[in-house]
Amino acid sequence: MDGGMVALHHATSILQQYALPSFYMTPVLGARDPDLQSAKRDSISTALSVLENHMNHLDRMLRLVHAKKDSVRLRRALLKGALAPMSSLPQELLRDICALAVESAPSAYAATRTALSISHASSAWRAAALGQSAIWARVDFQGFHQSFAKIWVERSRYRPLSLTLHSARVGLGTILRASDVQRLTYLALSDEDDEDDQVPGITIIHQLNSLAGTTLPALETLWLQSTHSHIYETFTVVNVNALGLAVPALRNLHLFGVSIRTFASLGRTLTSLRMESVFGILPEWEDIMTSCPVLETLIIVNGISQSATIARSIGPWVMPRLRTLAIQDCDSMTVHALFKNLKAPNLLEFIATVCDRVDEAQEPELSLHGGGETGDELCFRLFPSFVRILRCSFQYLKNSLFSTAR
Repeated sequence: MDGGMVALHHATSILQQYALPSFYMTPVLGARDPDLQSAKRDSISTALSVLENHMNHLDRMLRLVHAKKDSVRLRRALLKGALAPMSSLPQELLRDICALAVESAPSAYAATRTALSISHASSAWRAAALGQSAIWARVDFQGFHQSFAKIWVERSRYRPLSLTLHSARVGLGTILRASDVQRLTYLALSDEDDEDDQVPGITIIHQLNSLAGTTLPALETLWLQSTHSHIYETFTVVNVNALGLAVPALRNLHLFGVSIRTFASLGRTLTSLRMESVFGILPEWEDIMTSCPVLETLIIVNGISQSATIARSIGPWVMPRLRTLAIQDCDSMTVHALFKNLKAPNLLEFIATVCDRVDEAQEPELSLHGGGETGDELCFRLFPSFVRILRCSFQYLKNSLFSTAR
């Protein structure tokens, strides 16, 4: 097929694309009707004009693609030129530069992307990156394939390991060897990337089940986040006893839409506990308060308790090391329960914001004062370390925070 036939075929396909009748492609010279001949010429002229506009648009797009390609080439050349002098540096110095770049990253995700960028810069930088195990020890596996995640963990060698997983596509039981479990210091699990899961938190359950019956001797921070809990207004329950999971060095626990049963299995060493978006009944107060004797920071955000939970509380809860207590966007019953049952003689920071969501008709009668104590006496018993601050602001607290408590 010669060039003329190709052009005619292309023009025919364009005309058919714009749904022009087939008779427009018939020769117009043989038409005897002047009006029909003129209509055919006008239609063909319109179709050719549309075709010309389409070709002009494609031409502009092609120029943009070439410009972007040239820009990428220029950027690569500039980066290569900037890295070229450093590539001749000793490998020891290059490895230190790689480690510093990753360590200064503000998040695990940024650290992961930095390590990837360094390893793809040049052969010298790749050799330096592979020779520095520290840059592979802090990783966010978002978007990773499981086989690559396993290789990444192996590159970290003997370093303390920090892992963040967002889905079940990368399984802990698959990527971690027995030696890797022993050096795991930070673990964050969420179901953020599992949008099709109809059961909130099922990814977290599966990941923890893969560690069942094991001991994580170096784990200091555990972060469990069920991002879909707010959609279903429920929360995931993790039974640590049933898992047989031992974390003797755990210091920090962050729960988002996740409830732990029971805290006695992991709370003895906890110094920081943060619970967010736990709908319905919060984890048993008695269990939390009596299982965390060295707790220094307790933060509860967007949590709703129930009257039955507080009625079962026997209290008082003595937490001698508690320094910071924050109760944000919780119902007034939760705030009142803490005021009534908690003894924290060394508390230095207290934050409380009330957002009642329970039916007022079903809310029991509550009083801020207990056992005939005055407000100042109650505050002094609970928080003697900053009693003067509370005395000055107690009337405001009583009027603003507990106005809904009856």
